[in-house]
Amino acid sequence: MGKKEVLNENQRKILEILLHEKSVIRIDYGLIHEKTGIPAETVVSEIHNLRKKGILKGYSPVIDYTGLVDVNYWIINVSGIEGVIHPPSDILANPKVKEYFKTPDSYILIYLGTDEEANNLVLTLRNLGMKANYTVAVERTIKMSPYSVK
Repeated sequence: MGKKEVLNENQRKILEILLHEKSVIRIDYGLIHEKTGIPAETVVSEIHNLRKKGILKGYSPVIDYTGLVDVNYWIINVSGIEGVIHPPSDILANPKVKEYFKTPDSYILIYLGTDEEANNLVLTLRNLGMKANYTVAVERTIKMSPYSVK
């Protein structure tokens, strides 16, 4: 496998179920549909795509991480130059912003994405006149919090 693959949201949810369901011996399409709310036809299609990319192997949930782009949780601290500036609503509504919290002098965003995506978000915030810095919270993971699955 030459190039690294970026997973879409459905593929991440499917892999999360396969990682967390210890009782799954063979890939259970119905269970994945039930736990994620992804339409059954889409589950079948996405699992086929994951196999084609070499990320899933065989009929058991064997995941090959070597072909995946590193997706990490990032903690992004955002503040204004003169006090707190609220990050734009379109940034807070971004599905990769999993949570955000207001502190007395800043906002803390929990962001799930690649290194490049996190860097681009921080640069966007800085271009809007905000102070923003970030640090990786969880390295080399495709796992998402249980709250991200329906």
